[in-house]
Amino acid sequence: MNKIVKAGVIGGIIYGLSEVCFAMGKGHILGVLITGEDEKVLTPSELLDSISDDNSLTGRIITKYAKYEKEKILRELEAKKVFQKMES
Repeated sequence: MNKIVKAGVIGGIIYGLSEVCFAMGKGHILGVLITGEDEKVLTPSELLDSISDDNSLTGRIITKYAKYEKEKILRELEAKKVFQKMES
């Protein structure tokens, strides 16, 4: 009986970790898409807003990671522009 309980607990932990990693991956790609918005039917920013309205844990993880990724990419682009300006 203990073996079955242990296997269930370990399986549950692995499942939970994989869900968090998948949500982080979705947030990562959403953050990347936000930095390169074009004229489309639904922009990534609108998509992020609609996801952030969801109160589920997965939705919150995706939203937070997407916003983090957006800020990270924008900082990198700004640093690159400043560096290029200093070189010329």
